Amino acid sequence: MNIAAVCLDLDGTLLTSNGTISEENIRAVQDLDKFNVQVILASGRPEESLKNFTIRNLHIPTYKICFNGVIVVSPTGTIIKKSLLNSQDVFKVVTLAEKNKIAVNFSTQDKWINFDPGNNFERVDKYNETLNDIRINTLSQMKQLYAKKKVSVLKIGMHISNKQLLKKMNKNLHQLPINVVHSDSEFLEATAKNVSKFSAVQTISKTAGWNINDVMAFGDYENDLEIVSNVGHGVAMRNGIEPIKRAAEFVTKSNDKNGVAVVLNSLMKDGVYPNLNYKG
Repeated sequence: MNIAAVCLDLDGTLLTSNGTISEENIRAVQDLDKFNVQVILASGRPEESLKNFTIRNLHIPTYKICFNGVIVVSPTGTIIKKSLLNSQDVFKVVTLAEKNKIAVNFSTQDKWINFDPGNNFERVDKYNETLNDIRINTLSQMKQLYAKKKVSVLKIGMHISNKQLLKKMNKNLHQLPINVVHSDSEFLEATAKNVSKFSAVQTISKTAGWNINDVMAFGDYENDLEIVSNVGHGVAMRNGIEPIKRAAEFVTKSNDKNGVAVVLNSLMKDGVYPNLNYKG
């Protein structure tokens, strides 16, 4: 199997359920470098978070797809592409959130804006642990931030545990000219239109001179569906949602059973997918 690059989602894929990379996965990813296969980390997390995993755990050069494709960073740290949300679309989301009393996280490159109309200021985005915060609770305050040129929003995130409200917001957000996906069962994320992990991989492939058919991508949730469906070799995690497992070329073991390493080790050793038995 001819592979130029392997793109790895983090949460639910490369990371275990406790948010760490297993030693088995670390060794398998590091071995890709020995085979001259480029590693791409792709996540809804900010750049600093992806950088930390690269430096602290993997110790190899990686491309980084941050905020679900909003920022694309080369292994040397150069930003290849950055896509901002239109301010008017941000204001429309704030208006919807205010009307429905929903707390929302607006991610910028170096901080997150916690919009909370209920003034509770609970942390909204569990993945933005590396960013500083600004706390606001009105549309007027958001407009003031833009007027003072203090922010440029890259990604929107909202955690909604109420299923009916989640469905309603998902429908409302899809009526706006933005890209909306579920990153888990209770979490909606939005970026600029036509921005995704797959569009980011297309950008990287064009820059590096790869054929998209020579890219392998691993994922588990809706924000991985497009990339797993459209690269040459899409791999779904056993813990992933059913649509991504149906779309994938192969379904591996779960993130807590080193599913990434299971596939990579088999490919590097035998050149084929492993023979897995999921019974029991």
